[in-house]
Amino acid sequence: MTSLGGLFTRNNWTQWVILLVLIALGVTAGRIISALLRRAAAISAQREREFRKHLAESAAGPANLALITVGLALGLSQLDLSQHVRAIVNSALTLLAYIIGFWYAFNIVSLVEYGLKSFAARADARLHSLLAPLIRKTLRIFVIIVGALIILNNVFGQNVGTWLAGLGIAGLAVSLAAQDSLRNLFGSITILLDRPFRPGDLISFSGFLAESRRSVSAL
Repeated sequence: MTSLGGLFTRNNWTQWVILLVLIALGVTAGRIISALLRRAAAISAQREREFRKHLAESAAGPANLALITVGLALGLSQLDLSQHVRAIVNSALTLLAYIIGFWYAFNIVSLVEYGLKSFAARADARLHSLLAPLIRKTLRIFVIIVGALIILNNVFGQNVGTWLAGLGIAGLAVSLAAQDSLRNLFGSITILLDRPFRPGDLISFSGFLAESRRSVSAL
């Protein structure tokens, strides 16, 4: 209570009004920029510019949070805060900055699916339908894990080495328990990439001879 009382006695009402105004400006600017980016994404979709559409859509949410964070940072910077409170504020702003960056990285992974879709249009559409979701989900999980480890290390001061060791042990246990599933998964990816057979080819499997039709080529 003493520190809270000191917070209000060291700062006059003008400083609190400035903080409120800057936060309001940040929220307003964030919503405007977010709406403009979504509008740009809609226009790009109408003009069939998928790359620009994904870029604008991916940036809408992070840009909104970024402008709110800027307004909050500017407002808090002009307050007279104790060293302990200032450290908490700086940690919170740093956390928001990391969230913004990794949020955008998480969203931008959708461009990988767009790239595979463009490639599949020139090759085999089933390659996109089977491989793109797997790659997209894998990359997003990777972004989440990396983001969490960096935040734990740089914001909360946790020892990332301990977490990495724990993840390594957990990953080893999962891989040993799911050997067959992983073998089938990587075998399917190899077939998708190598394309050893195509529709119309004759396939011999366990003594049976069959024609490679669309249903078989999807393997």
